Order: sequence, then C-alpha cells, then structure tokens
Amino acid sequence: MIQTIKNKLHSRTGASVSFALLLFLVCAVLCSVIITASTAASGRMSRISESDQRYYAVTSAAGLLQDLIDGKTVSVVTVTTTPCRTKYINGAPGDTETDEENISTETYLVADKDAGEITEADLTDSTRIDAVTADSFPTDAAKNVFYGAAGSDRTLTLTLNSSDPGVDAELLTVLLTEEIDDAGNIVFSISKGSGSSDSRRYTIRAAFTADQIVTNGTKTEVISSTAIDENSYYQESRTIEISIMTLTWNLNSISTAP
Repeated sequence: MIQTIKNKLHSRTGASVSFALLLFLVCAVLCSVIITASTAASGRMSRISESDQRYYAVTSAAGLLQDLIDGKTVSVVTVTTTPCRTKYINGAPGDTETDEENISTETYLVADKDAGEITEADLTDSTRIDAVTADSFPTDAAKNVFYGAAGSDRTLTLTLNSSDPGVDAELLTVLLTEEIDDAGNIVFSISKGSGSSDSRRYTIRAAFTADQIVTNGTKTEVISSTAIDENSYYQESRTIEISIMTLTWNLNSISTAP
C-alpha cells in the first residue's frame, strides 16, 4: 500500500492538464491587467485633450488682455474755471472779486495721451467723462477710479475669434473675474473648465499695475475791460485750474491660481 501511494505521488500522469490550467490562469490575469491599463490610458488621454483645450483657451485670453492693457495710457483731465473781476485805479490793480456762483468744473477722459501730449483740441463735448463710452479695460478702469467705484468685482465672458471656421466658439470662451482697486490696479482671474469641480477648471491670474501721475497747472485769461471813469476800469478775467491724472498700466505678473 505504501509503495502504491509513493508511486502515485511520483507519477507524472495528468501533469499536462495541471500545467494547462495554470497557463490559462496566468493568461487570464495578464489579459485583465492589459484591459485595465488600456482603459485607464484611454481615460487619461481624453483628460489630457480636455486639459490642453482649457490651457490654450486661458493662456490665449491672457495674451489678448496683455495686448489690450499693457503699456496703455488714459488721462483724466479736470478743468475748473473761476470768473473774476479786478478793479484798476490809475493802472494799479485793486482787490480781485471772485464770482463764486459761476464757478464751473468739467472733466474729460483722453485715451492714449499723457499730460504733455494733451491740447485744448482734446477737450471737447465728446471727450467729457460722462459722454465717453468705456470701450476698453483701461478706459473703464480710469472712469471707475475717478468716480470712486473701484473695488467692486465683476464677472465677464470672453470669446476669442478663430481663423478656423471649424473651431467651436465654446472651446475659445473663458470666464473673467475683474478686480479694480482705488489706485486703478487691475487683476483678472481667467478660467475655463467643465462642471462645478475646481479640479476640472484651469485658472490663471494676470495682474496689471497702474502707474499714476498727477499734473497741476493754473492760468489766467483776460476776457474784457469795462471803463468806470477816466482813471479806473474793471477787468473781467477767469482763472483756469487744470488737474491731469495720467494712468499707465503695465503687466506685473501672470501666475497659476492655487
């Protein structure tokens, strides 16, 4: 009996079947691993494509904002006119009377010029600050600083134009959050993504610093003279005070938002 058991243990009969089962098990495990790896790679590739779309849309928008704002100048010109009258006796000026009731102040917004470049021809009804349309980010920021409305954030959408008619406009649309402080500095958060999850959204911040220079000047213009008698007359004049606030924006930084 013992010898029979030993012979069974050392027998190679049926070994090929066991080996075949073992080989089948190994192949099944390998196939499972390959399928899982392929599925994961496919998912990663689709996410890479989506990530690339977000990255290029956001960076293109940042480049456009740089072109629109970096180095741009806007001047806010405030002109205060004060009517005056001075009495002259024997050619000598006496006290000057100020017509307080008729003092006037006008403010103008002149784009692309600093204080040294502005002339009277730039100060027209069409450039009055309440008549100028804020058709650019610098112009809008200058108006916000003047009116004291800076500090309130706003959210905008920006769609870039593509020369390829086959490109979906939605792929080139980004979300902008604009922040303007009292000094005129502008910070944009530019983002694009799908869904509400922050992990699916790509965001960068572009900061533009406003360099502010204020120039003041005063001049007096004679309007007319009216005789009182042989030795005296009144001289009508006006004092014009000009204050020019010039804002020039420069790109300070572009960084990935945390």
